[in-house]
Amino acid sequence: MLSAAANPQPDGRDMVIREMDHRIKNHLQLLAAYARTASTRRGLTVGELAEDMADKLSAIAGAHDALHRAGGAGFGLARPFLETLVAALAGSRHITHVDCDPALQLRAVELAPIGMIVSEAVTNALKHAFPGDRDGHIWVRLAQDADRLKLTIRDDGIGMPDLAGERISGRGLIDTLARQLGGYARLGSAPFGGALVSVVYPRIA
Repeated sequence: MLSAAANPQPDGRDMVIREMDHRIKNHLQLLAAYARTASTRRGLTVGELAEDMADKLSAIAGAHDALHRAGGAGFGLARPFLETLVAALAGSRHITHVDCDPALQLRAVELAPIGMIVSEAVTNALKHAFPGDRDGHIWVRLAQDADRLKLTIRDDGIGMPDLAGERISGRGLIDTLARQLGGYARLGSAPFGGALVSVVYPRIA
């Protein structure tokens, strides 16, 4: 018979590591599925696919780094999580804004896909919304309304005139992550210009 010392129970740090590993595995599987789908797109070059995959890997890394800083695998404050993530993505040319209740705490199972959605949307905005030397603004807002949460990422760039175009190559990924949260995503042009990504999902108890 094994003694308790020979078969120790996992401590809090072990649980954090296991949960983080589980989420990373899930997101890498999601990325693999996305890569298989993206590779079938007509006219896509190997270089474009490689750049797209690099962006997705950066989104995963950024989301998990921000999650670690926000509190690990249990709960985390949403606002510093978003601020850390957006600050790591945006360059000095563009101004980013984060609007979120400082007291809002979310489970890590919510923060991880939220982080990937924000990373994908902000990266798309930085790459496509401000051509040439144009400066711009990006707004990230997370708000609770009764029993649901709404995440929006908006910019004041050139908008999304073609929903089937390269500008939203990650639409399938955002849709999948929204469903992972039990909600839905909407992508398109904002009412007063620029692009808008909106995700609504029920609050996880």
